Amino acid sequence: MSNADVLFTAHPTHATAVIATVSGDLHLAADALLAAHGFEPVTKRTWVLARIDHHEPYWANLTAQSMADKGITFQITPELRKVINTHTSKGQHPASSPHHDPLNRASAQAQQIHNDLRHGRLTIHAHAYDGPSTVAVGTYHDGPSIHLHGEDHLRAVTDVFPSPVQAVSAFQRLHREAVRPGPAPLTHTEREVIEALTSLRNGQEPQGPSRREIVPAHAADPADHEPVLDHFLHQHTNWHKHRLWSDETTLAKHETQALRVQLLHEPERAAPSRKPPCRGGRGACRNGPGPT
Repeated sequence: MSNADVLFTAHPTHATAVIATVSGDLHLAADALLAAHGFEPVTKRTWVLARIDHHEPYWANLTAQSMADKGITFQITPELRKVINTHTSKGQHPASSPHHDPLNRASAQAQQIHNDLRHGRLTIHAHAYDGPSTVAVGTYHDGPSIHLHGEDHLRAVTDVFPSPVQAVSAFQRLHREAVRPGPAPLTHTEREVIEALTSLRNGQEPQGPSRREIVPAHAADPADHEPVLDHFLHQHTNWHKHRLWSDETTLAKHETQALRVQLLHEPERAAPSRKPPCRGGRGACRNGPGPT
């Protein structure tokens, strides 16, 4: 039996991410299993699992089962066990085999693309917006060039090219004036994943879930509309943020496409101007209000 103990806990600030803390002298076997299941090291003995499909509890439970098969002792905190059971009862997990379900295979490919982008193995040359979806062209280091369609867990490879020149030329022919250089801005989910990984790299061990003050809607500060939306999306993973052509507006849609939330970042600019009433005769208000 391996002299390694692994403690699985819920991430203190991320809704579904999972932390694994390894102790014991012979920990290499546990480290290898964690890496194989998508955990990333953030300190010498702390690993974090943060995925763009929000299925971390399922994969953490699968990792624990693999450790049991290898004789590695582990513990899952009651808080995380509750989250795992909730996801399982609601069916919020992929099929048991990544090769069993086409949807799960697509999600696994999207996760791999996300990992390749974040670790610099895939470079994006340009992007564009094809209706509500983001498209992009990029090249793998020591690999082919590709066209991408979609965001987060819906991102997929749509075409493969032998060289960057061919890929970029085809991309420009397809999207013309909509093409923008470089990668598209990070999505809300991508930022969450990065924050879940980087927030524990300061050497501090997790201290448990953070506590947030719940403020009634009627008491909320109007200036806090953007954090309120981010918090809402953080707590409701069946809502997804969409970009519009204008940077002044953010749109969030429910996965059923039946509900949506629209956020105006500068509502005063969108509101119609209110000019003082004209009190002069005909034509008196062309250059300003009339006499008072």
